[in-house]
Amino acid sequence: MRRGSEGSGEGEGLSSLRAFAHSSSLHGISHVFAYGAVSLRRVLWGGFFLGSLGLLLLVCAERVAYFLTYPHVTKLDEVAARNLTFPAITICNLNEFRFSKITRNDMYHVGELLALLNERYEISNPQLAEPHVLAALRDKANFKNFKAKPFSMAEFYNRTGHDLADMLLQCSFRGTGCTARNFTVIFTRLGKCYTFNPGGPGREVLTTLQGGSGNGLELMLNVQQEEYLPVWGDTDETSFEVGVKVQIHSQDEPPFIDQLGFGVAPGFQTFVSCQQQRLVYLPPPWGDCKATPIESDFFTNYSLTACRLDCETRYLAENCNCRMVHMPGNANVCTPEQYKECADPALDFLVTKDSEYCACRTPCAMVRYGKELSMVKIPSKASAKYLAKKFNKTEQYIADNVLVLDIFFEALNYEMIEQKKAYEVAGLLGDIGGQMGLFIGASLLTILEIFDYLCSGTSCSACTRRRSGAPGATAAPWSTRRSRAAPRPRAHPERLAPPARPRAPSRRHPEPATSSPGSRVPPGPPRRAQPAPPPAGGLGGHPRAAGRPPGLPCPLRGCRGAGGEGPPGPAPASLHALPVPPALDMPPLPTAPQIKRCPRPRLRAAGGRGSQGWPGVPAAQEGGGGAGGSSLWDTERASPGTAAPGNGTSATPRGGSGEQGEGKGGCPPPGSLCLVPEGPAPPPALWPHSWGSHALGKPPAPR
Repeated sequence: MRRGSEGSGEGEGLSSLRAFAHSSSLHGISHVFAYGAVSLRRVLWGGFFLGSLGLLLLVCAERVAYFLTYPHVTKLDEVAARNLTFPAITICNLNEFRFSKITRNDMYHVGELLALLNERYEISNPQLAEPHVLAALRDKANFKNFKAKPFSMAEFYNRTGHDLADMLLQCSFRGTGCTARNFTVIFTRLGKCYTFNPGGPGREVLTTLQGGSGNGLELMLNVQQEEYLPVWGDTDETSFEVGVKVQIHSQDEPPFIDQLGFGVAPGFQTFVSCQQQRLVYLPPPWGDCKATPIESDFFTNYSLTACRLDCETRYLAENCNCRMVHMPGNANVCTPEQYKECADPALDFLVTKDSEYCACRTPCAMVRYGKELSMVKIPSKASAKYLAKKFNKTEQYIADNVLVLDIFFEALNYEMIEQKKAYEVAGLLGDIGGQMGLFIGASLLTILEIFDYLCSGTSCSACTRRRSGAPGATAAPWSTRRSRAAPRPRAHPERLAPPARPRAPSRRHPEPATSSPGSRVPPGPPRRAQPAPPPAGGLGGHPRAAGRPPGLPCPLRGCRGAGGEGPPGPAPASLHALPVPPALDMPPLPTAPQIKRCPRPRLRAAGGRGSQGWPGVPAAQEGGGGAGGSSLWDTERASPGTAAPGNGTSATPRGGSGEQGEGKGGCPPPGSLCLVPEGPAPPPALWPHSWGSHALGKPPAPR
């Protein structure tokens, strides 16, 4: 029994899988799980399906691996604008301290730092100095009877740095004159510097409405070489060059001119044609920009220079317990001794070697300015005397100290450089969906069908076992459940027959007519009561029930039995005692059934013929037609037939017989085997109540 139940379960599972394969939208699977024996065609289809599935998985794995690399592309676009924000221009003289502004107290404190004095406070290399410089230096380095005073590096930088009012010979912006008051003092590692158009609270950010030379900032500067310190050694506070250093930057970032600036030499007019570039980077994992706000006590906007200055300030505070003059914060400014022994070496080490400590990430949005420089010599021989007379200087002084700087936009447009995701989730899903449709003809709904089938075979069977209480009970096959989508009534006489209609008589065993007072028809002899036939012809018989001897299994489903014979039409209330006409002749019982091929076309099951109406009564009604049979094949939904009205007429002494009903059923696949009885179907009067429905019934024993 256990082996039989296991075989039955395996058979139902295979039948359910075949039904799913034939109804699924997955291409090729219906050919793999075709009905019938295993053939070469099914094996080839299976190989092709598995090969296509393998290629699909390979391509999908490659697409997923490519997606996990998070690729990106860079988009470059040139955008025209009506006006552009003019950048901030920071200018620093390459000489940090003016020699004429250094006092004896300054020389006492910073003489060794500037390499002007040795450790014994003596002039280190007097033979290298010019006579007038040497004389001034000896006067400043005379510490006989000198009493040192307090010293501040911040005050020293501010007092001895070059004054822009002395340096600026001529200034204009977009043809309008400007002065030193249009600049803001800012300290950098190059000392005291000045920024034009810095923005900030209370300051208007300047814009330009046209590109080209003459529509930007034009400066004529005097670098004041006579104020340069004599260089007698290599220090961070002295420079071998002459001129100014310039940085073009946005108003949202502080200057980092010692590393990002470009030099402008005296004796030349330098033209700087710049173009604004707006850069947008992607955050991780597609890029490496910093999307979070800056974690700093000194800056509000994140930028590379702000991050760098913040990092250098913290580094010196940790190692030297002080800060340089140009660094933000309220910590103590380093003394000249700390500058020489700790601050300068630590900062040089941080800039050149320890790049990991201050590894600043690129901001996700920033503005920078591309530059193109060109130079011409100034002054010309024709203008040298005029400039010398104008500024009350010699021609040689003009050639050695004067420079002209012209900064302007090349055109009134900007470059938009933007990183974009090269492969997003939508592209991944589109590629996978396209490959699924190409290889196996599947879609998202196909995957839902597979999950629905798996859930119907696992979780629903567990629910069925819990409800039934049987440990080995399993749910009905998937195809059977789908065929029962529309419930059909069981062909039970007591449920389907009208309560006021009498039972149909049988010719073999006629029932006695009921008598009532005042009846004109005498009652007949008593007869043994017979079971009532199915009303309205009944539903079509099931192939496992119709004409099947006991014990003979039906291998396949899909054939239909004929409907049962219907009851007579209802009689008037005053004529219940009329004699009942004899029933139709009962056909003989069928013999052994035969196994035949079911035809391909759609099968229709005919309902039973309705019984005749009551005789001799003009108002008698006709019998109801039979209801059609149904199929359990899941290729098409089977539905019971509808009873058709009979042809009886009320003008005749006897009502007519009802027409046969006809029901539509599903069509079994080609090559299916069905049990077809040799003879006609058994009489409806001998059917059990379950024969008229799709439920399985046991046939009666042959008489």
